[in-house]
Amino acid sequence: MVMSIQRPIKKINLLLVDDHEVVRMGNRMILSSEEDIEIVAEVERGEDAIKTYLELRPTITLMDLSMPGMGGLAATKRILELDPKAKIIIFSMHDQPEYIRRAQEIGARAYVNKSDATERLVTTIREVASKDDLEAPLATSPPLQEDLRLLQTLTDREFLMFELLARGLSVPDAAQELGITSKTASNYTTIIKDKLQLKTTGDIVLFAINHQLTLSGLKL
Repeated sequence: MVMSIQRPIKKINLLLVDDHEVVRMGNRMILSSEEDIEIVAEVERGEDAIKTYLELRPTITLMDLSMPGMGGLAATKRILELDPKAKIIIFSMHDQPEYIRRAQEIGARAYVNKSDATERLVTTIREVASKDDLEAPLATSPPLQEDLRLLQTLTDREFLMFELLARGLSVPDAAQELGITSKTASNYTTIIKDKLQLKTTGDIVLFAINHQLTLSGLKL
């Protein structure tokens, strides 16, 4: 009698980063049912994502964008600075072109919208895990409008300042959030208004709202 040898399944270790317990619970139920995917840790903040990634070095990090404290893009950028080979998938409710473009620029391997079918998320996780390198994210962005093209001229730091101002924070409060001086924050604000061809910080808020680039509590 010939005994067949069953090869062990290669596990995809996954770090789940999302500040909503209900969302994490749903993802946990979906992904844990897949034989080859194992959630090794869950965290609620970008700062914790960086620390946990360095401790566990998961195969995949599934990263939300909107979180208190450090947001998903900033956390993704920091992890990739520390480990350029990290495989990070942005998993967000936001599908605006500017977020997708910036995720691609900082090195995210894929961008999946939370409204997509479950099969899309699972397939993306497996595809990213199986490849050592991807030339571009699996999600593609639609053509940008002219106003959104202006956003591309902002540096990462300027874009973070833009996002805080778009949420209604004052320049001093935004400076505190970013850990910079009020003078530096004021300089950023002036540069942002010049690049976006705006006159006031109120115009920045309207610009963001008109292009659906900010929601209550959104923080990169």
